[in-house]
Amino acid sequence: MTPFDTLTMPATATRLAFRPLKKREAPVSRAQEFQQWILLEIAKLPPDTCLPPDRELGAQWGLSTITVQRVLAKLRDEGKVIRIPGKGTFTPNLERGTTRVMNVRLGTSRESSVEHLAASLIRMISEGVYRKGKALPPVKFIRNQFRVSSETVTTAYQRMESLGYVEKIGKSYWVGRMDQLLSDVSRQEVIFFRFESGDFHKIFNSDPIALAFQKMERELYHSGYSLHPEQASSLDRLAGEWETSGRYPAGLVFYGVDASHLPFFRDLFARHPALVKQQVRVLIHGQNNDLSELAQQAHVFSRGNVETDMARALAHYLQNQGAREANLCIRESELSEPFRPDFFLKVALAIESAIPGFVFRLVVESAPDSSHPQGVTGSVGPEYRKYLEAKYPGTHLKELDGRIVFTPNVFETCRGYADAKVWILSRDGMASEAMEWTRERGLRVPQDISIIGLQNDPRYYHLGISSCGPDWDGMGYVMAHAIIGDVKLARSQKGFLKVRSQMVNKLTTARS
Repeated sequence: MTPFDTLTMPATATRLAFRPLKKREAPVSRAQEFQQWILLEIAKLPPDTCLPPDRELGAQWGLSTITVQRVLAKLRDEGKVIRIPGKGTFTPNLERGTTRVMNVRLGTSRESSVEHLAASLIRMISEGVYRKGKALPPVKFIRNQFRVSSETVTTAYQRMESLGYVEKIGKSYWVGRMDQLLSDVSRQEVIFFRFESGDFHKIFNSDPIALAFQKMERELYHSGYSLHPEQASSLDRLAGEWETSGRYPAGLVFYGVDASHLPFFRDLFARHPALVKQQVRVLIHGQNNDLSELAQQAHVFSRGNVETDMARALAHYLQNQGAREANLCIRESELSEPFRPDFFLKVALAIESAIPGFVFRLVVESAPDSSHPQGVTGSVGPEYRKYLEAKYPGTHLKELDGRIVFTPNVFETCRGYADAKVWILSRDGMASEAMEWTRERGLRVPQDISIIGLQNDPRYYHLGISSCGPDWDGMGYVMAHAIIGDVKLARSQKGFLKVRSQMVNKLTTARS
């Protein structure tokens, strides 16, 4: 059985692949039958195999999603499966260093390995892993990555070609069609709006996602588009000019959208119906507020979605490394920055939900006379609290306050927790200080302490600080092609553009 083979559902509830019950034994419940069946199935599958979604399992077995979750949570606590929020349920012993996620589908259609492989590769195209105008990896690479035959890879590539996702040019398969790759497109205009006054220097140079915007502009230019900055207050005037001239831009990009701007977008297309008629694509860069209602009218790129994926990537890395305790070090001033406390809480909950029993500690560098009556979770609004509790069921935010430490000597405090051999630093400058501090005290990095930064700041590249962060290049690619409209892009459950984060091992973490 390959990882892409269909999980076979027993023909009846009583015809499972285990010994029949003796007559006088207590009857086995449907949930117990499901548990015994799933144990048999995962025993056949290789490590790092993703099981079907909870809802799909429940539908096949006639069980509620809550019952399925309860069974899988029990197996997780016993170490039989691994549950990663937002990623799925995996067979144990995740292989170190792999980024492969196997899809195992459940159902009566018995889809072939070819179909599963093609679907996985198409999904990777939609997430920007494989990009338009670039060749797909050689057959040997995909064969080794997914553990399938060369014939399966070749047939999957041919299937993708028949669907229009790739085209064979020479010996390689390229993402996109030949006519699209070689056409000389006349340059089209894309308007980049911001709601605040001022120039656009900060957005493209010092904004937290400036690298993604730079990539977006380069990708647009390469594809025959030019980016022009404007204030959002000028939209109505520009729309009048477009209507008069009959020349409309190819797309509109709105930067820094939050809940206060929802009324602006709710009647945007009512005020300017020609935008819909002329198929002008709209891309929205949103803050952490819930902008899911806009996803029906526009492509929404949510900062909160980026942070969620970062938290998951970090949790997956710690899981693979077998870590059971870690410290996240920040400075007190960061708690007053917009959205930073929300992000720190999301990281903590994502890790603790993925790794039962994991001890995650937030160590805050603060002045000796500082007082924090609310802690960190006390500053979370009721709406965001409700969101976190729904996203990470079974977690209690108040319990996190007991693992938040305010100290003037952050590294000395971290050293006091001997089992926390992973230090996560919110700023690379702080990570640099941690490296110097450990070196002065004879601690070895990464042998004694592993250090992870959350910035990947170019000023500290020479130190080789391992980093966990978004794939800025891929993010810019996705935003650009949301405007171009030539690639089917992946979306999250709320309809946001799906983004990817990555853990990059350098010199300060143990090699996988």
